[in-house]
Amino acid sequence: MLFTGCGTSFHAALACGPAAQALEIVLGNAPAADVLVAISHQGTTTLTLEAVEAFEGETWLVTGAPDSPLARAADHVVVATPELEKSYCHTVSYTCAIAAGRSLQGENVSDLPGAVEHELAADPLGASEHERFLVAGAGDDIATAREAVLKLREGAHVAAEAHHTEQLLHGHLAAVDSSVRCLVLEGRVAPPSARATPSERSASLAAKSRFSRRRIRSWTSSASSA
Repeated sequence: MLFTGCGTSFHAALACGPAAQALEIVLGNAPAADVLVAISHQGTTTLTLEAVEAFEGETWLVTGAPDSPLARAADHVVVATPELEKSYCHTVSYTCAIAAGRSLQGENVSDLPGAVEHELAADPLGASEHERFLVAGAGDDIATAREAVLKLREGAHVAAEAHHTEQLLHGHLAAVDSSVRCLVLEGRVAPPSARATPSERSASLAAKSRFSRRRIRSWTSSASSA
């Protein structure tokens, strides 16, 4: 199974499983798969439609628009939201698309409403006067980091960048100082049997240590990968 989409939908695809940009599928550069699951909230994204039409196997669509061009092109349609999200910064549709994609693979997502409610009730990070923002993560958090940066850019119009936690330590950190608000996503730690080397936690702790030595005064860690 291969997931695809563009923009926020691609980030949702990344959070669901093996994913490829819709453009890469159209260009013939995507890995082989038996089933393609496209994600498009409005069902009108041109490249995602071209990817579905070009795919030779079975196609599924996760969407909020069952009467869209993509819905007509796909073999199966999963309606993940009861209506189209009004905000152009799609957050509800992003979360619901991930829930649908994980459900298609047999994952139990029944605890998601409670988890979302808990996060919304938590203390907010608050506004910041920082000029730049950086979000780092590894593993499942790669999708979250990329989507967080996209929302910062399109919603707040600030300079923001996403990095893999380990890669951040190799050169990129040189351009990070106290003018950058840094958020490090801790993520989930793989069990010992998974033989993750290095683990997400060790990479995250290494990043925090480096941040501390460089006296970056504003960073926040989050244990949420969704």
